[in-house]
Amino acid sequence: MFPTRWMRSALLMAVVVVIASPTLAADPADDSAVLIEVNGEEIRSDRIDAMIMKSHGRNDMSMAGEELLVRLLDKAVNDALIVQESVAMQLHEEPLLVESVEEAATRVAVREFVRDRYEQPSEVSEEQIKEFFADMYHRIQLRQISLRTREEIVAARVAIGAGADMDALGRERSLDPKAVKGGLHNFVHWADVENTLRDAARGLDVGELSEPFRYRQAWAVVRVEQRADPDWGELETYREFIRGAILSDIQEEAWDHFVAELRAETPVEIHENALERMREDGDLVFRGEFRTGSEDPALVIDDEHLMTEGELRDATGRIALEMGDRGFEPILEQSLERQIERLLLRTHAEREGYFEHPKVIEAYDAEMEQALINHYLDETVVSKIRFRRDEFEEFYEENQDRFRGSTEVKVSFLLLGSKDEADEAYRRLLDGADFEYLKEELQGGGHGSDTAKWAPIEMFSPDIVEAVGDMEVGDTSGVLPFNERYMIVRLDGRRGGEVLPLEQVEMQIREAMFQKQFQERLDEQLRLLKERSEIVRHDDRIREYFSAES
Repeated sequence: MFPTRWMRSALLMAVVVVIASPTLAADPADDSAVLIEVNGEEIRSDRIDAMIMKSHGRNDMSMAGEELLVRLLDKAVNDALIVQESVAMQLHEEPLLVESVEEAATRVAVREFVRDRYEQPSEVSEEQIKEFFADMYHRIQLRQISLRTREEIVAARVAIGAGADMDALGRERSLDPKAVKGGLHNFVHWADVENTLRDAARGLDVGELSEPFRYRQAWAVVRVEQRADPDWGELETYREFIRGAILSDIQEEAWDHFVAELRAETPVEIHENALERMREDGDLVFRGEFRTGSEDPALVIDDEHLMTEGELRDATGRIALEMGDRGFEPILEQSLERQIERLLLRTHAEREGYFEHPKVIEAYDAEMEQALINHYLDETVVSKIRFRRDEFEEFYEENQDRFRGSTEVKVSFLLLGSKDEADEAYRRLLDGADFEYLKEELQGGGHGSDTAKWAPIEMFSPDIVEAVGDMEVGDTSGVLPFNERYMIVRLDGRRGGEVLPLEQVEMQIREAMFQKQFQERLDEQLRLLKERSEIVRHDDRIREYFSAES
């Protein structure tokens, strides 16, 4: 349970004025100033500071300075009004909303628990790097033959062992892409060999055949054609990659050990009857009905820390979408591993007091505030928005310039082989030479029929788009690079794109009309809230704050 201000607050809704308990305000910084009071709730300078930092964190450069501060103060007032009204409506007690907020806060609690309890390895020794290089960067060349059935590959292996030419057999019968080369693979690092082939070839001497193995939709054998020791001169080339690979393995092993310690300390009981019901429905794992299950426990630590069959089904269905069709047992195994880990982390975070951690309480309050704002807007604004077909058509007729296709241009090109030649042609154009005459004289066409055609401007390279952007029809550009040659462009025409059909831009119209209605209804809702609220602005402190921020 999270000890937050939402559980401590008791808000009363007066007939006209919303009275908000001061406990709704976050604990103020010692040197922060009260800038505005909204029904007794203080909006302090440290809150605006945090909003400024968040705006900068999003790289929102649309406003700055005093304009940004004014906007943030207005937002803080509006947010406070909406949150107060939401609490008065008891939206903060709605189970689904509370559940989503608790989920977000729990993630923060787990993060803080892990940060304190788990030390992630960050060092890789030189010895480990060299050992990895020696194991994975020797070279090997394989020859492979793949046939449809195990019986066929066994017979082929016997024939090759008796002296049959594997190259010829591969070219004639093999099903894999290397058949055209008699099954011969490139001479590559062991690290670059496909895992299935690497497993088959592990430990084989040069000239030795592997046992038959399953390869994709066929059966295969491989033979080692040649090997070579690692070239230690390549170590520096691969050093950072090797370091990253080793570190990833070390970190994964350390994390698994950490989770295993938690599990040894806190046993998790797995209810096999729930798993059996899931296995019976395994063929449905990619369908929605699989995710519906009973409230019976599936994973249990204690009465307060458990996962129901329905919750495990839902998690397993999501993991199935990530893993694809690998069979139900591997999916279930992965799901159990993840959900047991998740349950252990949450349980330990709560038992060790991390749900009372200041960052967790802060996260809960911030998440609840945003959830209340969103829920309130859904209830009072979004749900009221309606569209009529005649409004769509009217908006389309009145705003056709918004729904045009790309600007189109018609251009001609003078293509030349050297920079000096292009510079000379440009000088002559400035002196009044005719573009078409120069193109013929210098044989500077080379663009198909070179008849200028209308085309969307974005089809051209950035250099051409930039050059054409400021040109009038008939103007020529400066010299522009073009692959290994140079070009001069003449703008022969420019026109706006065609107005797109209503059906093609209906979603854009819907979005535009939604935003318009949303803003109008929000403004009206805020106006009503402000009418029945007491808002005190401390203008002297606001001016002082603006001055300090500037």
